Amino acid sequence: MRGWLIVALVCAFAAPVYSQSGPEVEALLDAFFAKDLNSLCEHLPPDLADIIKALPPDARAELAHRYLLAEEGSRHGIVYTREQNDAVLQIQYPRKGQESPGNPEDIYLDKRMYDGNEVMLRFRPRFGQTAPQWQEDARLVVWMKYVEDNWRVYEIDINGREIRLDDPNYLAYLKRPQPTPNEESAVGSLRTINTALVTYSSSFPDIGYPESLENLGVDPSSSDDEDSNFVATPEHLGLIDNMLSSPPFQKSGYKFIYNKISNSEYSVGARPQRYGSDGRTSYFTDQSGVIRETSEDRDATADDPPLQ
Repeated sequence: MRGWLIVALVCAFAAPVYSQSGPEVEALLDAFFAKDLNSLCEHLPPDLADIIKALPPDARAELAHRYLLAEEGSRHGIVYTREQNDAVLQIQYPRKGQESPGNPEDIYLDKRMYDGNEVMLRFRPRFGQTAPQWQEDARLVVWMKYVEDNWRVYEIDINGREIRLDDPNYLAYLKRPQPTPNEESAVGSLRTINTALVTYSSSFPDIGYPESLENLGVDPSSSDDEDSNFVATPEHLGLIDNMLSSPPFQKSGYKFIYNKISNSEYSVGARPQRYGSDGRTSYFTDQSGVIRETSEDRDATADDPPLQ
């Protein structure tokens, strides 16, 4: 996207741009002040907009907290004023212990580079009431394209940190079904089991990894008083809860299958008890600590891709 900018930089576009208006700036402000994702999608790359519109309600709600910037900031007491005092945007942050906001921060457009259906906008804050000064180390650069009758944001650079909204990897991530609570619980349980297995192997090097997940829990026959004076042994290390360490090793709709391969190797699988209703993903992990997954109705294996 930036190839045309090299030509633009050679041309006479290097001087600061003090005019704060323009259709692309208006579109960017519309995106910033959008109150819902449907309005915002009009100013995002079409591929990203299509994915967002197809997401389930809970995933859309989570994205709204990250994408609806003015709405989210307002919930934290930040006041945004559009096109105030010749600035593109004025921001007033809350003052600790006071109801009124603090001194405003004015955001100006100080450079615009335009080439047909693409534009680069650079914004910087200016401080001070009598002789405003640029804050040299703060900048926001936005690359936009005119696509499907709208100016759309394709790339953002915040103080050197680049965000590409049409990044294929990011689009692929959004397309993935969002994990259910059961699936999130299963992944968390596998991480707990991995940690407990490493601790067990370190605690009892002559044994290596245990024979069963039961060895990672507490003795189910012990009383509450005995638990308060618990001493770790090779039979019961006391690092995972009773649901994970007691047959049939099931928790939150998932069944866990542990296999000791040798003193230095093991595998653990987690599979939905009822595929589709309890979960849509099976998981696998081993002594590497990497968790792998498959959305097929089968056990996950070491050949499946790692968890994203």
